[in-house]
Amino acid sequence: MSPQIMTVLGPVDSSLIGHTQPHEHLLCDLSSASLGVQPPREELSATARSRMQTPITLENRYEIRKTILHNENLQLTDEITIADELTDYRSAGGSAIVDATPIGLGRDPEGLARLSRRSGVHIVMGAGYYSKGFHTPFVAAAAEDEITRRIVEDIVIGADGTPVKSGVIGEIGLGWPTDPDELKVLRAASRAQMQTGTPLLIHPGGSANAPATAVTESMTVGVRPDRIVMAHLDARFFEERSFLDFAELGTYLELDLFGRESSHSSMAADPRWPNDARRLYYVRKLIEAGHIERILISQDTAQKSDLRRFGGPGYGHIIKNVVPLMVRLGFSYEEIECITIENPRRALSIP
Repeated sequence: MSPQIMTVLGPVDSSLIGHTQPHEHLLCDLSSASLGVQPPREELSATARSRMQTPITLENRYEIRKTILHNENLQLTDEITIADELTDYRSAGGSAIVDATPIGLGRDPEGLARLSRRSGVHIVMGAGYYSKGFHTPFVAAAAEDEITRRIVEDIVIGADGTPVKSGVIGEIGLGWPTDPDELKVLRAASRAQMQTGTPLLIHPGGSANAPATAVTESMTVGVRPDRIVMAHLDARFFEERSFLDFAELGTYLELDLFGRESSHSSMAADPRWPNDARRLYYVRKLIEAGHIERILISQDTAQKSDLRRFGGPGYGHIIKNVVPLMVRLGFSYEEIECITIENPRRALSIP
């Protein structure tokens, strides 16, 4: 019997899971905080605050995509729209998606279950908490072991009083420098990982030093590096050597911003953010260094402007555009299958 992957509709034999994108957002709401890349809202002009409320149109989509700070853009709450987007993903060849939306970002367990039934896509739900700006009051008040217990309950019993279980811990959000409450959550999540075997997905702070620092913290608690998925490496490292040095720690290596091509975005704190071809250059170098079995790729879809309905690439961008680009760049069928099917299966499987 193959290892199991816990989806929102229950455990699924991992051998039945095909193309998987291990870091997306389906139902989430990022509008309640500044994401650390925009001025505090109280410092914005009345014109800027008014602009945040306007509908997304062809005329303003690029500016919204660039500046990010726009209420409607940061809310993925319409199940009908997301179901349609997921149906397109499945038609393109998608099998499973990880919704990396933890508590505080609008996670909706029953909504995810409805989406899975409607679209036929296997959905894996996240547990735990994101970065400080999105923490619920519970996080500051709770002891570390209480947070661990809450995460374990989401995995073993069900989330938010529902029978829907989480299949990944995360994304656990960290800032830079890391807030003490964020460190508390990371340690609690690490202990939950050890208790359940569920993979730990970490969103590192915005520094090239942040990924290794987070891994060290989790390993100090006792987590094996091969149970850690380190997200957003393509937004933290901009030199080949940085990727190769970090890879020696033994975690899964997630390049998850495919489809984001603009160095003008306010999310790109460093204008060296790569395009998709450059991301694949880093993937090739990691393969050449012997790390192919730990590479994961995804899109981190989290805004309306990412969706096809609003002029974005949609969840199917990797299948429709990146995989053909990989073929053009000389990636073999076996390499593509390893990265898009075999590696996510292994990373998400629960012993």
